[in-house]
Parts: sequence; C-alpha cells; structure tokens
Amino acid sequence: MNITETKKAMDYHFLADYITDIFTTTLFDNGGTVTYDALDTDKQKAIRLDFFDRMKQKNIHITNDFTLYFQNLYPGSCLNSIFASYIQNSNVADMHEVEAQLNKLQDKKVTLIYLDDFGYPCVTHTRVLQASIKPYAQYSDSLYIAHLPKRKRTTYEVHFLPYQKLAIYEGWKPVEKAYTNITKYHAFDNRFLNDIINALGQPDAQY
Repeated sequence: MNITETKKAMDYHFLADYITDIFTTTLFDNGGTVTYDALDTDKQKAIRLDFFDRMKQKNIHITNDFTLYFQNLYPGSCLNSIFASYIQNSNVADMHEVEAQLNKLQDKKVTLIYLDDFGYPCVTHTRVLQASIKPYAQYSDSLYIAHLPKRKRTTYEVHFLPYQKLAIYEGWKPVEKAYTNITKYHAFDNRFLNDIINALGQPDAQY
C-alpha cells in the first residue's frame, strides 16, 4: 500500500467513525431504544430521513469506494443498506417534501414535467389524487402518484425514482411543443427542465 492509499484508508476510517457517530446520535434522538433493524418501517423511514438531512447539513458526501470500504470494515452494519439508499436516493429528503406539497394540491389541476424512463421530455396535465413514498424495485424510496390525466376517466399510477427529475406546477400550464421535441434534447438531458423553468418560472414543487 503506497502513501496515497494509506492516507485514503486513514481518511475513510475517520469518516466511517464520524458517520457512525452521526447515525447513533440520530437513532438516539429519534427515541431509538433498540437496533435500527428491529424498528418498524415508519420509524426506520423517519430515522433514515433525519440521518440523510444531518449528512447534508454537514456536507458529507460518500462514494461507492467508501461504501465498499465500510462494508469490509463493518460487514454486519445496517448502515450498509442505508448507504446504498443514500447514494441512490441522494435527493430523498426533497422527494418527501414534494410528496407533502402534492397532497396539498390534491384534486387540483397540476402540470407534471419530467423525463420518462428513456430520458425523454414529458408534460402531463392531470389532477393529483394521492401521493406517497413507497419502496419500488431496488429503491427504498420512490414517489408514487395516483392521478387523473386531462380528458381521461381512468386513474393512472406512476412511480418517480430518486434519480429522476420532476417539476410540478399548479394549474395546467401551456408548454410549447418545441420543449417536448425529442430531437431537441438527448436522453436524460438536464437542459430540458432548465429550459422549462426559464419559460414558466420556478415550479411549485421540484426535486
């Protein structure tokens, strides 16, 4: 192991201890008197969100390299699955805020602007019936929306995953067809949402 690798390992070991202390404090502050794995799903979610928020406040960023190091150091720790969720769901706290905002818009007209599963622009005029956070596929948190699209009589259901971008406007906003032209943007092109926001102004909810 060279000097650079030794320093990296020392930094990772310090970070592992530091993050473990943050998590232990989070567990204690949320009334955790048993292990995280023994708590019910709702309690785990509350602790996980609080932990993510504390990590964000302390400007702590973890990488796949660090998670592999931590897993080798503490193979039985519940933090291994939480880290996987943290990396995949880096904006999970924002997603929960969007859930709350969507439920305030229940039964009202909204415009959902996002990139579909293939990364191409979508604009949906609809009415939100229900929004919640649910596990989906390998993700511990996804934004579930039950909604009634414009001129439809059937309820549609959609899950937005943590890596997806979503902007929500109250009311059915007119969006020029040029913005949804798939020849204008490449797949998962961040310019799409930026252009929409420049045209329509700041959304009522976004993650």
